[in-house]
Amino acid sequence: MDNVSHKDRTDSDRTLLHVAERAVAGEGLPTTIGGYRRGRLLTYDALGTVWSAWHLASGTPAWLAVLRPRWIHQPAMVRRFLTVEAMPSVRGFSVLDAAVCPACVLRSPGTPVGDIVPQGDEPPVTLPLRASVFAHGIAALAVLHERSKSL
Repeated sequence: MDNVSHKDRTDSDRTLLHVAERAVAGEGLPTTIGGYRRGRLLTYDALGTVWSAWHLASGTPAWLAVLRPRWIHQPAMVRRFLTVEAMPSVRGFSVLDAAVCPACVLRSPGTPVGDIVPQGDEPPVTLPLRASVFAHGIAALAVLHERSKSL
């Protein structure tokens, strides 16, 4: 008799499915879409994927939502992807390259934490630097709140 519980099997199945979905998320997608270079996968669903990205000319960071390649030749799915109602915190996506590879972009507001905090084999972050990073983040949230785009 197997000593693995049903819950453990279900959790393992979910983990395997999640790993498999992430592994194939970028298959068939160009690395550059509408002048943006695709970076790390942020999230996905049955319809599309969302990637961190940056503009090739300006280096501006952005989020890039891309329709999954299996739906590109299905007009109903393309329409659905391009008209999907985003959550209030991420409204503002604009359409890119709809004819070639349906994608939408949202320019990331503010400065990424990675640009402020040192990375790599550098000494640990000091308390004053941590405080300045958090203060910067709080200031960015205040700006978003003023613009009615609060998280």
